[in-house]
Amino acid sequence: MTRRELYYFIAHPEQVTLEEIAAAATHNGRTPPRLDLDDGRPPAKRGPLDITPAQRDFGFAPKVDHREGIRRMVEARLASRG
Repeated sequence: MTRRELYYFIAHPEQVTLEEIAAAATHNGRTPPRLDLDDGRPPAKRGPLDITPAQRDFGFAPKVDHREGIRRMVEARLASRG
């Protein structure tokens, strides 16, 4: 393996908003997280992450999208609470 980049994005390349991430955390009837946004600042905008270098150098391929990843994270956190 030859590393060609200084850093890599390891993510699903789909562009999502903060609201979509919060919605993904509310599955199974859970209470949605409260978002406290600073209305005095413009919303951050960015395009999809470029994962091409990670695909090329490591063979990286995302297996789940943000919805499934957040669902798994929430389930794991709740399971660890006992």
